[in-house]
Amino acid sequence: MAAADTTPLWLEVEIVGGIAVLRPRRSLILQGDVAEEVADYMTRLVNRGNPPRLVLNCLNVTMVSSLMLGKLVVLARKARSARGQLAICSASPAVESVFTVTRLVQVMPLYADETSAVHALGGNGRPPGRSL
Repeated sequence: MAAADTTPLWLEVEIVGGIAVLRPRRSLILQGDVAEEVADYMTRLVNRGNPPRLVLNCLNVTMVSSLMLGKLVVLARKARSARGQLAICSASPAVESVFTVTRLVQVMPLYADETSAVHALGGNGRPPGRSL
């Protein structure tokens, strides 16, 4: 497990317009230990955001397990209760269909690309990003 403020090596996190954008650096299947680590890291970001606004860029995500889907629902609700939001973007057709079939698009929005997601969450442009 990653330390409290340590970003997992395979995950890039950048602040874009006040929003934490998470991008897997390599192809990932969000299941098991990987799902746990991603969810734990996202929970830490939600807990320290004010309001917590996160975008999970799924460009390199090949599959999402039911474990991860459940964790994303909890994170989306937690972010929303703190007046924030969690959004998903750049999902492959297979990943997008999972979100659609399970109706998770009603819990967290799904955007075609990162720019659209950041803009929808109230990002104020794309200033030079900074990594966490």
